[in-house]
Amino acid sequence: MHPLPSRIAELAQCVSELEALVAQLLKNSRNSSKPPSSDIVKPPKPKDKDWRRKKKIGGRKGYKQNLRTPFVSDQIDETIELKLESCPKCGGELEPTDEPSRGHEVLVKILGKDFAGTISCDFFSTYQKFAKESKAEVLLCWAHLIREVKFISESKDKKVARYGKRLLDTILGVIGAIVGGSGYGQSWQRASNREKM
Repeated sequence: MHPLPSRIAELAQCVSELEALVAQLLKNSRNSSKPPSSDIVKPPKPKDKDWRRKKKIGGRKGYKQNLRTPFVSDQIDETIELKLESCPKCGGELEPTDEPSRGHEVLVKILGKDFAGTISCDFFSTYQKFAKESKAEVLLCWAHLIREVKFISESKDKKVARYGKRLLDTILGVIGAIVGGSGYGQSWQRASNREKM
């Protein structure tokens, strides 16, 4: 037998197999009897529960920093050193630290492992970890909670936005009851609306 006709027959067989495979792959719930759940829109990525622990904080090795060029001395007329002497909110004394981090080690260094007081904080997990390892009590900041719920209430999804609005009204009502005036929610809402303008 001549090699060309057998090669053509072999290739024709491959083409028909490929056409059958493509036809099978093109089937979905709209053009066949397959259920919609079998449609692959985008296959989900495998979830790695430890991805946070594996990724280190900071720039990657070999990555060149992009820093702003500092001013030269003849471009500077006056240098003003600003130093925060006390907490602008409560007026409390500040503890100096050389640590640039908000990590768990900084809390241990500043407060000590035996700290048994109360920490008012945002939702940063470091505080939860510190509380588990010490005698500290963690109080979550209402302002941070309100900000998170306000974000939910501004969702593009109307159902989510309605839920967020109800939740925000409830939180503000609770704060109003604690503060001792039912108008707290309305005054906060007015202040919030002024921020948007």
